[in-house]
Amino acid sequence: MCFSASASFVSSAVLLAGGGFALKQVKSPSQRAFAAIPIIFSIQQFTEGLLWLTDGGSDSIWQKTLMYTFLFFAQIVWPFWVPYSMWRIETNESRKKILKLLLFFGIGESLFLAYGIFFHAVDFQITHSHIKYIISYRASYPEYMSVFYFIPTVFPFFFSTVKRIYILYLLVCASAIVTYFLYKEYFISIWCFFAALISYSIVYILNKTNSRIIG
Repeated sequence: MCFSASASFVSSAVLLAGGGFALKQVKSPSQRAFAAIPIIFSIQQFTEGLLWLTDGGSDSIWQKTLMYTFLFFAQIVWPFWVPYSMWRIETNESRKKILKLLLFFGIGESLFLAYGIFFHAVDFQITHSHIKYIISYRASYPEYMSVFYFIPTVFPFFFSTVKRIYILYLLVCASAIVTYFLYKEYFISIWCFFAALISYSIVYILNKTNSRIIG
């Protein structure tokens, strides 16, 4: 999270409740991965809330565990989970093929980022009421390579035919742009926070999707 431990814990609680409600709305196994997104974000935000309480630095095993746990979700889980969940819930065969390609791309991105995180120096700092994650290998790569992360985490919403999914797509894109230009140095933490809150819209989207199915 980006502002305080309390904000992380509150958002975690809200997302846990929303995720539980989303799972109750599931009408088929194919919707479970999509419905679980708020719950995964809840765990991620709770982890960063605990990280806030360590007051910065990464000298202890406890701090390192929390830092790596947050980065595991932020950098490794989402590149494959987002396209996987959208591929599972998609019913249009041509779009499903595109989403499958994005899933394969996402798996590759997750493996690449996992290597960068676990085989290079990683640290964090709490400054100006924000958490900055310092991943050493990034310094040797051109900035445009960050786009490779957005391909599997954002594009699946664009290609999906799920009812009202455009809401999620527009909000995620807008939050990424705002975060990049206003909080670039703290992008990982802040965009994850915004994306976590935005994921609450999944409750509404599932409701509309299943209402159409039932109707």
